[in-house]
Parts: sequence; C-alpha cells; structure tokens
Amino acid sequence: MNPSGMQRTVVAIKKYARDWRWNRIAYLLILPALIGTAIVHILPMISSILISFRDLDIFSLQQWTKAPFIGLRNFIDGFNPVTTIGQRYWRSVLNVLIYGAVTIPVGYVIGLGVALLLNKKFVGRTLVRGIVLLPYILPDSVTYNVWRFMFQSRIGIVNKTLLALGLIQEP
Repeated sequence: MNPSGMQRTVVAIKKYARDWRWNRIAYLLILPALIGTAIVHILPMISSILISFRDLDIFSLQQWTKAPFIGLRNFIDGFNPVTTIGQRYWRSVLNVLIYGAVTIPVGYVIGLGVALLLNKKFVGRTLVRGIVLLPYILPDSVTYNVWRFMFQSRIGIVNKTLLALGLIQEP
C-alpha cells in the first residue's frame, strides 16, 4: 500500500525537524557570518536606497534623514540625457560598453594565444610558464614582505610607534 499525500507530508516535516536539530550547531556557527554580512553589506545597501529618494548634496549627506523626500526625481534627472547628470550618466554607460567590448575579446584572445603557445613543448617552457605566472604570484609575496617588515621586532614601524607612544617598554 502506498502512503497518501498527507502521510508523505508528515514524514517530510518530521525529517525536516530532525535535520534541523541535527544541523543546529552548523546554523549557529554560520550565524556570526550572517550578522557580519548584514552589517557590512545589507545595511549600507538599504541606507543607500533610502538616501537615493532624498534631495541631498555632498555637504548635507551627514543629515540625510532631515533632507526632504523627493521620490524618483533623482532617477528622472539621472536618466534624462538633457540634464548634466544625465549626460554624464549616459556617457559613462557608453564608456563602460566600449571598454567591455574591447577589453574582454582582446583579453580572451591574448590569454588563449599564450595558453596555446605554452602548451607546446619547447626548451625553457617551464621558465616561460613561471615568468607568465609571476604577476599573479608577486603581489602576495610583496604583501607578505611588507607585513613582515612592519612587524619586525627591532626596526618595524609597529614596534617603533608603540615605543614612541609609551605603550611598550622594549620591542
């Protein structure tokens, strides 16, 4: 005998409740990341949306809650090609489209060409591959060295600053 739709629903709900209890620790461990995401990403997005409906300039941005509500006026001015803001917006859109239409295909063709060349066997292929990959590796190593020098015990800028402020007695 096959279970009815109601019985399958009850079984599914029980399975969901069991899975929730089983995975509760995982949800608790994810919670700090969700809170951080809300603070860093979601709250600024919401405030930006609210600010976009107000009459503001760069000097009155601190008191944005006191600025008059103007609805979609900012968007109408921004998309209108007759206004200065609209002209700048549409010029920016055109620049982005041109830039994307040129750089994406050119980067693709150059990358594909280099990959095909480096796939062939030739003397020094490993050296050339290393040189090609150097720009991807270099920034991390440079960052590592900068941090290492900043935190050196005797000559690092962090310890020098802490000594100058009197927060530590010796490095």
